[in-house]
Formats: sequence, structure tokens, C-alpha cells
Amino acid sequence: MTFAALVITAFELPVRWPTTVLHLLNSVYFAVLPLVLLHLKSEYYDPGSNGPSDLLGGTMLGGAVAYGLAALGCAVAVLRRARDVVTITGLVTAVLMTVGSVLILVTEVNNPGRLSEPGCGILLAAGVSSLVMAGALLRGSIRPRSPAGR
Repeated sequence: MTFAALVITAFELPVRWPTTVLHLLNSVYFAVLPLVLLHLKSEYYDPGSNGPSDLLGGTMLGGAVAYGLAALGCAVAVLRRARDVVTITGLVTAVLMTVGSVLILVTEVNNPGRLSEPGCGILLAAGVSSLVMAGALLRGSIRPRSPAGR
């Protein structure tokens, strides 16, 4: 997912503010999250200590804030009449990522070291939405432009 988001970002020239930022954010988030989860599951993890658990909580909090801001940016773009498929699916992706991160964070605070299954499901749905956004972006950048549209 991380590699795909970086490749998709390269096709987004000229830069489109909300969706380019969202692709870059996906690149970072989906690279960091598996590392945090692997750290949680490592043999050194002690369920009685909050060290790795705090790492997951911090990752989820950072993700919720970053994706919340991205959702706000996408919402502004949609309200300014940028109602193309890429921007709308970007808004859906950012909202789903925010909600999923918050659900996992709330579960983590209430039960350290445990993941929220609904939160993980929402993150998976956000990943699928991101792939739809990427497909729409690629389709738009590969489609030949007609001379009349210039």
C-alpha cells in the first residue's frame, strides 16, 4: 500500500492539494502502522507494561489528527465545487481513516494492547477507498486529452 501510494503521487502532477497530501499521508501511515503492530506482537512485549501500548496509542492519535485535517481539506475542496471522483473518494478515505483511528485509540486507552476489530475493519475499508481513488486518478491521467479540451 505504501509503495502504491508513492507511485500514485507521482502521477498527480500538477499537485492537487487534498488528494496529493492524502496519498503522501497514506504512504507514511501504512508504513508506520505495521511496524508498530509488529513491535506490539514481538517476543519482548510485556502485557503489563504500557511502553509499546503507548506507541500504538500515539500512532492512532497522530493518524486521527492528520486524517481529520486531511478530511477537512477534502471537504473544503468538495464545497468549492471540486466534485470529481478523486476528491470525493479522498474525502471518504480521510473520514474512514479518522474514524478507524479513533476507534482503535479508544479501545487502546480502555484495554491496552488490544485492537478494535471494527476500527481495523474501517481502516481496511479506507484502504479500499484509497485504491478506488488511486484508480480514478490513474484513469484520468492516462486518458488522452482531446484537442478541444485544451
